[in-house]
Amino acid sequence: FADRRFYADWWNSCDWLEFSREWNIPVHHFFRRHVYSASRHTLSRPFATVITFLTSALAHELVMGCITKKLRGYGFVAMMLQMPIVMVQRSRWMRGRTLLNNVLFWCSMILGLSMMCALYVLV
Repeated sequence: FADRRFYADWWNSCDWLEFSREWNIPVHHFFRRHVYSASRHTLSRPFATVITFLTSALAHELVMGCITKKLRGYGFVAMMLQMPIVMVQRSRWMRGRTLLNNVLFWCSMILGLSMMCALYVLV
């Protein structure tokens, strides 16, 4: 698999959309081709993005349900909360502030993932 590119430098991501593109490249290409592009023909660009995140969140929640044998919705909610974070990070006040965006990305990544894993285990 040396010729395959499964991930890019996701640790340098400045927002959640960039992380989504670089974390798992084959999954990103699948969702872009089969969900985003398919819905883009009839929907606006922002709504197609929301549909893509919604589909991805449902798929990730299903995976977490298979792993933990609990369908609680924490992963779904956490993924859908990325959309408001993206809107803040792409706002006019935050645009161009890559260091601040990277710090906010990592804070939300660390807090969000640890809280989600704790909720699946404890509740």
